[in-house]
Amino acid sequence: MNKIPILCTALLVLMVGSAFAEMASNSYKISISVLDTVGTKKESNSFKMLDAVGQPSTIGESTGATLRLESGFLYQTIFSRPLNSVLSDVLIAVTAIEALPNLTKKQGKRVQKIKKSLNKAITAWNDYQGGDPKQLAKALKETKKAIDSLSDLQTSGIDTAAYQEMLALSAQLAVENGINDITLIAGAAAGGVGIAAGTAITDNHILKAWSLFEAGTVELYEPDYEDAVKSFRKAYKAALESIEDDDDNDEKHDDSDKHEKTKKTNKNKKHDDKREVKND
Repeated sequence: MNKIPILCTALLVLMVGSAFAEMASNSYKISISVLDTVGTKKESNSFKMLDAVGQPSTIGESTGATLRLESGFLYQTIFSRPLNSVLSDVLIAVTAIEALPNLTKKQGKRVQKIKKSLNKAITAWNDYQGGDPKQLAKALKETKKAIDSLSDLQTSGIDTAAYQEMLALSAQLAVENGINDITLIAGAAAGGVGIAAGTAITDNHILKAWSLFEAGTVELYEPDYEDAVKSFRKAYKAALESIEDDDDNDEKHDDSDKHEKTKKTNKNKKHDDKREVKND
């Protein structure tokens, strides 16, 4: 197989262990803590772990002509990067495949298909960031298509497994954050404070979303990247229903008002017509 290097990103895998903890404030969120153990990667059929060697230095980045030291936390991981950033990196890497001298015509068509899906996913993500929550589902749909085509390219002899994993991991984080945001909105809409204060989740849509999310996580580490993203998309769409129900009720109310107003207008018009005929 041809080995294509990952451009502009470091593929880091899920870390689990006794030092796992989430840290956050109003201005940042660190989902994964540094594990100060032996500095190696370990994996089995059910988990993957990346360790960091102890770092007795000032937190931050230090650079020189021939080196870069990133102290304090694991930088530029899949966990800390938005979906569009990973989509862009994979797009750059896939574009580089087109320069391969032994690329077949069929492989070239698959590359074009992947690039099309990635560009659509980036556009949808930007719209999502612009305030349209439904666009994340569209971004995930296009991400799944890209993974499907990357899998086809893998079958044809070009190693794309790393890109598939990158996209699936980033989709997982995007959906986790998305469901959390919706859970908070749904909680506030119900007069509560959401999960921030440990409020029990009773919304059936949210419960279904987390169930689908867990199913996707299992598929992710089987690994089954395409089905994982499919499950993540279903999970997010299920969560969306918890806030769309209110929107649907508002729309029905608006439609009812419009219908009532139309009926009154037609009634008045008929009354005027009868009066005009009588006068004639």
